[in-house]
Amino acid sequence: MLFPRRMTRRELYDLVWSMPLPEAAETIGLPTFTLQALCDAHRVPKPNLTYWKNKVAGKPVREVHFVSTADPTDELIVIETSNPPPATHSDVASGQRRAAPRTIRESTPRPVVDRAPLETPHRHIAATVRELRSKLESQETVQIHGERIWSVSIGSASIERVIRIMDAVVRALAAKGCDLGFWQRGITGRARGETVCFRITEHTNRMPHALTPMEQEREFRRKLECRRTGEPYEPYGWYQKYDYRPNGVLTLTMSETNGWGCERVWKDGVRKTIEDRFDELPDAIDEFIAARIEARRVRECEHRNAERRRRCADRARQRGEREAARRKVLDELVDVTSEAAALRAWLGEVETWQPSPDAVEFERLVDWSRRRLASLDGIVTPSGVARRLRERGLFPDVDPLIDPPEDLVVER
Repeated sequence: MLFPRRMTRRELYDLVWSMPLPEAAETIGLPTFTLQALCDAHRVPKPNLTYWKNKVAGKPVREVHFVSTADPTDELIVIETSNPPPATHSDVASGQRRAAPRTIRESTPRPVVDRAPLETPHRHIAATVRELRSKLESQETVQIHGERIWSVSIGSASIERVIRIMDAVVRALAAKGCDLGFWQRGITGRARGETVCFRITEHTNRMPHALTPMEQEREFRRKLECRRTGEPYEPYGWYQKYDYRPNGVLTLTMSETNGWGCERVWKDGVRKTIEDRFDELPDAIDEFIAARIEARRVRECEHRNAERRRRCADRARQRGEREAARRKVLDELVDVTSEAAALRAWLGEVETWQPSPDAVEFERLVDWSRRRLASLDGIVTPSGVARRLRERGLFPDVDPLIDPPEDLVVER
């Protein structure tokens, strides 16, 4: 049910300048954005967040003056709210019942985590624990790295939680018979030829940069210098815009050595933390290693199939080259046979010619032709052809270019 309420522009102005906008909206039972829309629609000025920050800090503030209109109808504002107006003394006297207060739904409480120091951490992370605890109170964000150390970047408030998570991970890997080691981002465990890697990260909140004590001192000195020289003071603009502060939400990631293709992620949630899911680590490690072994088997199978295809392709190419060489030899034999037949016919024709005592060069040509014919006859004989084929290896006793049965099988 909507309850109309009437108020003037001046009353709305006094309301929004007497308290922050969210509180003023709650007072009259409206959402904040609806109250902002009312102020804009009726030309009622409203303060911004800087006004309230300066007012709380005791700094001088400036209000925007209220300007009334000449039309009385414009001065009247009718507001329809879901909450009834506050009851007056006359309403109470007449027995009018006030509306029941609104019930506020309680949010689910965040799980409680154990931040007590771990007394006996695993010896494999002893150096990491010493390094973390040595920086417990030194700074807000702790970053450690080095040889034989689990590299992390976390908030100092999460150090004991991180130590417990590290201890649980190391003990789960050791229980599976893994060889423990370190990498640049966390810890590794190697079993059955596969490596599983764990790393821990903490989420951060981004907020406007707050000047550090050193930066505040620098700005104070600049103010004094500007006051002495009479120059206007302006802060340096090279300060970083945001600060990233750890918020206590941790993430445990199990991945491959190169950090790509994450297999499993545990993250602090609304109902459960990483510590509540420690019992999942052994099964997750087994599943990860089994999946890596299967992936390795598939990769090796694909590699062997690729090698088989490559060998078959090489043999097919060599068989094609051999066939071309055989055709070339055959063409050569045909040419030799044709030349020998033509030369034999010409020599037979020459024998019918009348000899001449001054044709010495001709006689020499005939002698050379007979020797040439004898050479050609030696080539086209079965033994001559076999010798040429044997020298070029075109028809071996055992063909090395036949694909063996193992190269014709495709593995799955």
